[in-house]
Amino acid sequence: VAEQRKAFEAQAQFHQENIKEVAQLEAINSSLTEFSQVDWAVVMQQDPAMFQQLVAQQKQLEERRNQIQGALNVKYQKSTEERQLTEAKLAQESETEIKRLIKEWSPELDSKLQKFAADRYGFPRDTVGEYKKDPKVAKLLHDAYIGQQIIQKQTAKPKVVQEANPVPTVGGSNSKVARDPAKMSQAEYAKWRKQGYS
Repeated sequence: VAEQRKAFEAQAQFHQENIKEVAQLEAINSSLTEFSQVDWAVVMQQDPAMFQQLVAQQKQLEERRNQIQGALNVKYQKSTEERQLTEAKLAQESETEIKRLIKEWSPELDSKLQKFAADRYGFPRDTVGEYKKDPKVAKLLHDAYIGQQIIQKQTAKPKVVQEANPVPTVGGSNSKVARDPAKMSQAEYAKWRKQGYS
């Protein structure tokens, strides 16, 4: 679809640049359409001289049409080749700059960026690849892609780790208190010693 649109735009531009020849061609085609509606058998029977004159006029128009059409075809072919060469050169220069700006550039990354632009921002899928024409746009899209990945990682639900419940301590005269004697007051330490702890 994108290629068809480009071809249509190029053809429209070519017609605009060669409007005089195109107008002449349309006028000739219109005249030839009128000739195609003539009942030649009747004309030849009623006026043989007019028949010969009309046939000569039709032949001249056909020759002129073929001449103009041929010249336009040659110019259009040349214009198309020049346009394709220019586009290829610009695309190569743009890709070289993109590779400089985006170190990890690859066809795979290109596909990811196109999918991201279409899914996230609604770019038409048939033309989204044209972002590569402008390295700055490519860099901007890449930054947005990386930023979105970072946001997704930060907002992802963390895995819940259930902490183990502490084992309850059963009190009793023979139970030992797991407490550092250095942190006890003098009264607590004396009591602790009397209970037989050492």
